[in-house]
Amino acid sequence: MKTTLHRLIQPCALVVLIVVASSAQGLHWKTTTTAMGKEMQNEFFFMPKMVKTVSEDGEVLLLRVDKKMIYTVDAKEKQYSETTFNEADTLMARTVKKMNATSEKMKEQFKNMPEAQRKMMEQMMGGAESEVPAVTKNTGEKKDIAGYNCTKYIIMQEEKELVTVWATQDIKEFAGMRKDFEEFSKRMTGRMPGMAAASAELMKLPGFAMETQFGTMMTQAVTSMEKKTTPASEYEIPSGYTKVKSKWQEELEKVDEKE
Repeated sequence: MKTTLHRLIQPCALVVLIVVASSAQGLHWKTTTTAMGKEMQNEFFFMPKMVKTVSEDGEVLLLRVDKKMIYTVDAKEKQYSETTFNEADTLMARTVKKMNATSEKMKEQFKNMPEAQRKMMEQMMGGAESEVPAVTKNTGEKKDIAGYNCTKYIIMQEEKELVTVWATQDIKEFAGMRKDFEEFSKRMTGRMPGMAAASAELMKLPGFAMETQFGTMMTQAVTSMEKKTTPASEYEIPSGYTKVKSKWQEELEKVDEKE
C-alpha cells in the first residue's frame, strides 16, 4: 500500500517538472523517477490546463488545473476518486507540520552527538524552513539528455544545494503555460520540507526540465520527448466508472480523528 509520502511525491514531481516549462500545443514524455531506493516509470501527456500521468502499475492521475481537481483512475477496478486542490493543500500542510514536529523532537536527541554527525542527521531529518532565500546558479555545464542539449542549474540556500536541474531550451514550443501550474506548485512543493525556498526559483528557470534532482531524496529524468496533441477526452473520467473515496480524503479523516 502506498504511504502518504509516496502519494505526494508523484504530483509534486509532476508540478515541478511542468512549472519549469510548458507547451501551448501538446507534449508527451516518459520519465524514470528514483526515490527511496526504487525506480518508477511514468508517462506524461500534456495539454494546456490538463495533464495525464500513467504509472508503471497502470494507475492514472489526471491533473485538471482548469477545475482545480486531481483525479485518480483505476482501470482494473473501473473506479475513480477525486481530490480538490484545497484538500491536497490541507493534507500536505498537516503532513509537513507533523514531520516538522517529529524532526524537532529528534533534534533534541541529537544534541549530544559529535557536531559532524549531528549536522548530517539534522539534514536527513529536514525540519522547519529557514527564512534565507534561495538563489539559482547557472553552472554553464552542458550535457545531452534524450537528444536535447541541457544546461545545469543549481538552486541553493546559502551553501546548501536544494535542487539540481538540467533544462533545455531546444523545445521551442514552451510558452507561458507555467502560470496554470503556479497555484498548485506553491501549494504542493512550497510546503515540502526544504522546498518553500526553492519553489519560486524553480518557476524562473528557462526551458524544459529534462532532469531534476531533489538532494538525495528523489531524481526524475526524462527518457523520451515528443510533440503530441492528445484529445480532451483523454483527460476525462471514462464512462461507467464508479466514484470512490480518495486516499487523500482518507488520510485527512485519519488526521481529523486524531486532532
